[in-house]
Amino acid sequence: MTCYALVGAGAADRYADALLRLPDVCVAAVVDPDAGGRGAAARRLGAGLQAASLPELLAGHSDCCSGVLVHGAAAARLDDAAEAVRHGKHVLLELPPAADAARLQALGEQCAAADVCLMVGGTLRFLPSQQVLKQRLDSGKLGELGLLRAHRWHAAAGGVTGSVPDWQDLAAPYLDLANWLFDDRPERVYARAAGSDYVQIHLGFRAGGMALIDVSAGLPPGDGYQSVSVIGSTGAGYADDHHNRALLFAGGNPAARDPGEGNHDLAGELAEFAAAAAAGRAAQVTGADAHAALQVAAAAAASAASGDVAVRREDRYE
Repeated sequence: MTCYALVGAGAADRYADALLRLPDVCVAAVVDPDAGGRGAAARRLGAGLQAASLPELLAGHSDCCSGVLVHGAAAARLDDAAEAVRHGKHVLLELPPAADAARLQALGEQCAAADVCLMVGGTLRFLPSQQVLKQRLDSGKLGELGLLRAHRWHAAAGGVTGSVPDWQDLAAPYLDLANWLFDDRPERVYARAAGSDYVQIHLGFRAGGMALIDVSAGLPPGDGYQSVSVIGSTGAGYADDHHNRALLFAGGNPAARDPGEGNHDLAGELAEFAAAAAAGRAAQVTGADAHAALQVAAAAAASAASGDVAVRREDRYE
């Protein structure tokens, strides 16, 4: 049995569902500053240990886990990850804020020096629909990828609040998805922001490949919408979250019921993390992968502010 410590009680429900698919993995400890939240999370996960902070847990119970699942407050994620590495723990880190790109790069170097596995979660790579698109591209069934089109539209209450880092963070998983599907980073980045609740990002890849990604937080209250489509030289693929919705009528306005994709993505992330750590190999989503996505997000922010195209110069954008 491989045991982990979970930082961030808010992720407990998702992990409880994901662990049903992973009988050889468990959460042995929950870390959260809120006593009520961590207690409820510990009961939900069957975890025997609780602590208000990761240093507190590892100081007294370092042998309770081989790795740490970092899902706490965004501002503290890299601090918790670094603390875990200091104790020789593998780290599955929820994608940090775009503003922390340099710190993420330093964490990757720290993990390499300590010979521990760093995997970044919270990307879109393990969603079943995106896995299918990637498989079709890698198998050659769609030919060479020429165009990626992605939307992520949030309700106004839960998205962009007017500052650039907010839309950078919302766009970052889709920028990582573009890097992954093209198996490259864009050569050119251009972005236009309309007010505080919409951004459109244009990416230009080598050999003429293009991506257009838009993120909005201006929808009316609701659960939002997302879609991804790809066009290759010999075929196309499409994945969204609305074709499987059913309208329910019970008086008043109809409501759409979204079956979603469950927690298969988190189960896939966790299975890959456990396998990579056990084998002593790099995980499928490394710190370098996440850093590249955050670099593209920063380039998009710079482009939106200046109106100019950001051009890739080796490992940076100018």
